[in-house]
Amino acid sequence: MDRQILIRNIAYMERELLQMKKELAELDAKVEQQEGTSFTSCTEITQTYCHF
Repeated sequence: MDRQILIRNIAYMERELLQMKKELAELDAKVEQQEGTSFTSCTEITQTYCHF
């Protein structure tokens, strides 16, 4: 494969993975909230998964 195509594909996959991690963090926050254990914020959870 052409190098540029691979670079574009990797960048796309990284963006998709970041979005999926954010969605997972939001779902985890909802589950924790329903179970009565609350986190300080969704941002804290997102940082756990996304390593901002």
